[in-house]
Amino acid sequence: MKNDKQCQILDCAIKVFARFGIRKTSIDDIAKAADISRQGVYFHFKNKEEIFKASVEKYLSDRLEAVYKVLGLPLPLEDKLLKAMDEWFGVHVGFLHEDARDVIEQGKDVLGASFDGYSEKFMSALSITLETANANKTQNAQVTEILRACGTTWKHELKSREEFIDRMRGAIRICLLVF
Repeated sequence: MKNDKQCQILDCAIKVFARFGIRKTSIDDIAKAADISRQGVYFHFKNKEEIFKASVEKYLSDRLEAVYKVLGLPLPLEDKLLKAMDEWFGVHVGFLHEDARDVIEQGKDVLGASFDGYSEKFMSALSITLETANANKTQNAQVTEILRACGTTWKHELKSREEFIDRMRGAIRICLLVF
C-alpha cells in the first residue's frame, strides 16, 4: 500500500517521464516536480527504475478505476461508452511528448503481462457494459474491438482531447447502430 507522499511522487513522476522520457529523466527532475528533496525521493524508492514501474502501474490502475466509476454511473449507454473511452484513451492525447517515446516500450517491458492485464480489464469492462444492452456476444465483442482500435489509434494521431471526444462520439454512434 502506497502512502500519500509516495502517491504524490508517482503522480508527478509519470508526468516527468511523459515529458522527457525515461533516459532523460533524473531523480532530481522527479524530486523537483514532486516538491520534495532528492533524499526524500530515495527515502520512498530505491531507484529511477522502481519509480518508473510504480508510476506506470499507478497511472494504469487510476485510469482503470476511473473507467469503472464511469461505467457504474446511471447514464445512457452512449454517454457511458464515451466517458469510459475518454478516461482510458482520451486522457493520453497530447500527454506523451515526442522526446518520451521510450516510455511506451519500456512500460511494456518493465510491467510485462501486468501491462496487458490492464487493457484486458478495460476491454472486459466495456464488454460487460455492452452486455447489459445487448445479449449478442459476437456483436458486443466486435463493438468493443472497434472502439479499442479507434481509441488506440486516435490517442496517438489527434492533437486535442476535444477532437478525440468528437471522433469517438461518432464511432460510438456508428457502432451502436448495429445494436
